[in-house]
Amino acid sequence: MSEAHERPPAPATLGAPGALLVIISGPSGVGKDTVIEALRRRPRDPDYAFIVTCTTRARRADEVDRLSYRFLSESAFEKLRRTGQLLEWAEVHGHRYGTPREDVAAALAEGRDVILKIDVQGAAAVKKAVPDALLIFIVPPSLETLFA
Repeated sequence: MSEAHERPPAPATLGAPGALLVIISGPSGVGKDTVIEALRRRPRDPDYAFIVTCTTRARRADEVDRLSYRFLSESAFEKLRRTGQLLEWAEVHGHRYGTPREDVAAALAEGRDVILKIDVQGAAAVKKAVPDALLIFIVPPSLETLFA
């Protein structure tokens, strides 16, 4: 069960002319991380800004803070949410996830294309708040493949 929330973007979120907000989304396990890693390996032309999502869930053994996610306490996350510092946030399976508004705004203002990897609910919230964002929704070849 998940619940998504968003706030309208600050004017700076619209960014410099030509800057593009790209949302990569899809069900868990569909390959979003694989797409992100392929983009990270490409030469930096254009210079993409990969925004790291905040979460309240515990870090897994293979994850690195501020690379995989920003791992926050419930109180730190709540402060970001309450003060409007998240472009969107959602509660998924008892943990909260959110996109830092300032990271997105700063990269777009520099004219950089911004890449967000967020869940389906968060993607819908960002697309609603920033209609010009490009939404790339990744689907599995079949449900059997996804759950295999």
